[in-house]
Amino acid sequence: MVWVTREGKSQSVDLDWQGFFSSPALSPDGKRLAVGMQPPNGTSDIWIKQLDRGPIIKLTLEEKDSYFPVWTPDGRSVTFSSLASETYNVSTKRADGSARAVRQTREKRNLWVPDWAPDGKWLLFQTGTGSPGAGDILGIRPGIDTLPVPLVATKFTEVSPALSPDGRWLAYTANETGQYDIYVVPFPNTDAAKWAVSTRGGSEPRWSHNGRELFYRDGAGNLVATEVATTPSFATGRSTILFPATQFLSDRLATQYAVAADDRRFLMIRSVSATTPDKLIMVENWFEELKARSRK
Repeated sequence: MVWVTREGKSQSVDLDWQGFFSSPALSPDGKRLAVGMQPPNGTSDIWIKQLDRGPIIKLTLEEKDSYFPVWTPDGRSVTFSSLASETYNVSTKRADGSARAVRQTREKRNLWVPDWAPDGKWLLFQTGTGSPGAGDILGIRPGIDTLPVPLVATKFTEVSPALSPDGRWLAYTANETGQYDIYVVPFPNTDAAKWAVSTRGGSEPRWSHNGRELFYRDGAGNLVATEVATTPSFATGRSTILFPATQFLSDRLATQYAVAADDRRFLMIRSVSATTPDKLIMVENWFEELKARSRK
């Protein structure tokens, strides 16, 4: 796990902390990290770490196969996906582990990559690419909806939902042109309009905390920052390649990096050989392996 500046310079988070990590998520204050971690031949759990070299706790003790953590807007709890008795759950648990997890929703189909609206009124997630519609973005209003509401659901694949800091815009990845690109729609009225942000391939969208940039990986694997305006309407501006990011874990169906609170650094996953610590290894098709595991 490494911090990477906008200029591409990297620094380890904690040299003594290693594992098979996935889907890092920073707390709203940027001081804690929630991340999936899977031991060899084991199942994934969610861990909470105080940054940078602070203590770490295992959050998911009862839950099996837990992935894709995201912090609640108040920074007190973590929401994640898990598999239990052939049912996929989206649950929320206090980040200090002081209470049992509360299930938000459950389905027979895959429910992955949750994302909260800033005001906590909506919880979004995506279905698996093997589900009807080949991957859709759904949502619930906790305490109101008993069934998920389709938000972006077509015959194409729509994944990696990411709501803007003001909660008015939804960025996501879709393959409607034959390649994966980044799109933005109004939220929650997602049918009202649509803008293409990338044109040469794009995946893993993340908003800057100030709402003036949208980060993503382009088709060549670079991390890109696109200037955006969100008021009175949405508009895109200049796009800048920040640094080549092919040496860091990536997945076009689930974002594998996090943005620091000051928008100047990125928390990314770099796989390093134990015998040759300076050698970089790119991990490919991580999400495809997860899909195969979920079908067993």
